[in-house]
This record gives sequence, structure tokens and C-alpha cells, in this order.
Amino acid sequence: LTYSMRRTRMGVPEFLDPSRFLNEIPEEFIDKITTDLKEKSKIINEEQSFKNEENLYVNYKVGEKIYHDEFGYGKIIEIVKDKLNPYLVINFGNEGIKKISLKYSKIKRGEI
Repeated sequence: LTYSMRRTRMGVPEFLDPSRFLNEIPEEFIDKITTDLKEKSKIINEEQSFKNEENLYVNYKVGEKIYHDEFGYGKIIEIVKDKLNPYLVINFGNEGIKKISLKYSKIKRGEI
């Protein structure tokens, strides 16, 4: 038998109490295994956050040509490595200079 101290339901963390029936099990049949969930969770989240953040803009370079479905061809003039919303500043010529979010954009690299 196992029980979880914490679970996530619909994106919301919940802290749970063990079943009262666990107290009825004789001590000789119990092997307690505990983990430091806070520390594990912190390490995993930091590593994943870093990987995701780096992957968003690692492939782009200032001066690189890209294509955007709405604005057409453009050239990257700045890469903004904001933790919450990294974006590219792109000169689209007649369409002007636009800030394009790396989290939500559908830009394509190179000449199309």
C-alpha cells in the first residue's frame, strides 16, 4: 500500500492526509520510504525551466532571416532573453519592426 502526500489535480497542488486505515496495519509489516519532495521538485523544475528557456532562442542569431505567416520575410535585429516571455525583435521591412514571442510564434527559419 502507498499514499501520496501531495498530488496535482487540474493544475492545482493538493496536500493529502493518509487514510485512517493505515494505522490499523501492524508496524512489523510497514516499510516507510520517504523523500524530500521539496528538494526533488525544486531541482527538477529548475532544470526543466532552464532547458525550456534555452531551447527557445538558442537556434536564433541576430541578422538571421526568418519568415512569419502574417508579416512575411524579416531579419532578426535583437534577441530578448526574458525569463517569462523571450522574444525576437524583427525588421519586416514594409511591415515595420515587430516583437515576436518565442513561446507563441510560428516563425520559420531562412529563405522560403
